[in-house]
Amino acid sequence: MSGARARVPRLAVAALAVAAVSDCGRVDPDTGPSDVQPLPSGPALQAALDLARTLTGGTGVSAAVVVEGKGRWAGASGSSDPETPLHAKMLFDIGSVGKNLVAALVLQLAEEDRLDLDDPVGQWLPPYQNVDEDITIRQLLGHTSGVFDFVEHPRSPFRVPFDSIAFDEATSPEATLRDLVSEPYFPPGTGWHYSTTNYLLLRLIVEEATGSTVRAEIQERFLRPLALGRTVVMDEESVSLEGHEAARPWFDADADGDLDDISSRGRAWMAGRSPAMIFASADDLARWTRALYGGQVLGKASLDEMLRFRRPSPGEPYSGYGLGTGELRFGGREIWGHLGWQYGYTAAMLHLPARETSIGLLINDNNMTCIGVAFVGLWTVVEYQAAPTVFAVAGVVAMLALSPLVAGLGGLLRRRRVSRQPTTRDGGWAGRRAKLLAVAFAGTFLAVNGLYLLQSVDPEGPATWECGSTGARAMLALAAAGAGLALLLSLSTLVVWREGRLPSPVRVHLLLVALAAVATVVYWQRLGLLLP
Repeated sequence: MSGARARVPRLAVAALAVAAVSDCGRVDPDTGPSDVQPLPSGPALQAALDLARTLTGGTGVSAAVVVEGKGRWAGASGSSDPETPLHAKMLFDIGSVGKNLVAALVLQLAEEDRLDLDDPVGQWLPPYQNVDEDITIRQLLGHTSGVFDFVEHPRSPFRVPFDSIAFDEATSPEATLRDLVSEPYFPPGTGWHYSTTNYLLLRLIVEEATGSTVRAEIQERFLRPLALGRTVVMDEESVSLEGHEAARPWFDADADGDLDDISSRGRAWMAGRSPAMIFASADDLARWTRALYGGQVLGKASLDEMLRFRRPSPGEPYSGYGLGTGELRFGGREIWGHLGWQYGYTAAMLHLPARETSIGLLINDNNMTCIGVAFVGLWTVVEYQAAPTVFAVAGVVAMLALSPLVAGLGGLLRRRRVSRQPTTRDGGWAGRRAKLLAVAFAGTFLAVNGLYLLQSVDPEGPATWECGSTGARAMLALAAAGAGLALLLSLSTLVVWREGRLPSPVRVHLLLVALAAVATVVYWQRLGLLLP
């Protein structure tokens, strides 16, 4: 539900281990276009999914990848319950990813002149306490309204003990707006704060503008035309998944440290509080993502509006947020999409515009690290398939950058076995300084990239480094120190070459290490670890 609280990491350990695998693939679900080609990287994608779940101890993971002009793949790993393996046709609650579909629906209505994005809330809805009637639809879509997020209210079902929730008790959006909305965070348009209340208000506006329900409008406008047959929208009038198999959700309901199967709990409590309560398969989610950002759902002007990103408050998982679409940055790449969280489910719809690739990723627990590692594994395979040469170059750079540290450690081990003999071929002070700088940079290289990995797999870690966690500050400081070491190493290498006191192979090695150091600093800059 509260997608802003779901931390989807941007990098993970061991993804490269599966990147080079490539054979034939297949499309598992039997829905969607029948002429689609399976992705040849299917086995590598499946290996990435299996590895991610194993490394992080996830319950189950379902994923799908659509690459424009090349095909699609869907797969699953893990279990729905101890006796039932997870499979790619299973449905999951996509949580706040549903806001993305609501935003697309609102933008379509604006294209049809059924409403205007600058209409005030008071034009469409009756007064609600703590909701400024001058807030615009655009501000609701972009979370700049200042309206309090009912999820954060002390009496919200997301703040009380899990088993105290009245699971079978239906409620309505109006009751939620009346009972769970406190004073605003800020005046409309003066800040940014993620708030599910914004989209609950949008749900009511859509229903007022269409005379229909969000559930019916999404079904007729999106699901039916795009043949998304494994997607079900619910509301307080319908909470049934009849005809579909859902993955069982797992959540630590009694806070004893063990996950519990919570599938027996009713869904009525959430249906009336959700802007759009949606269950979907990963394949449907990936195909929706591709259709939306590929221009099949909205006109260009509306899509441009959706993708005009505002920088959110520090600490949010998004580096930017538009109208129902979040921006993430990973490995120097821009990613569009949305994140979702619900008790026992976590979801991500992600689009890589540079690769024209869309990913749907769903898990049946709230293991944030698992969903992050799974994404990075899939991303790595996609990137490797698109640009294997880049990966080869990156591997060479990493080996060169680390080689002085390896050589230095090897030298220490050798010195323990034999006494060191004096030599005149150590390059003098310039040679020793260059070697010391190379070892220092290698250590910094290891530390910065290691911290980047740790920051990225931390479920509570922000996506923007300026938020100031201890690990992020250390990483940024070390990256700056590494840039200085790279400069000094380059200058020292020039001196070594000019003096010519070191053997040629050693000088060549130092030169290659210096070049690798410069390349690394350039990449750190691209990742945002250094000042612009």
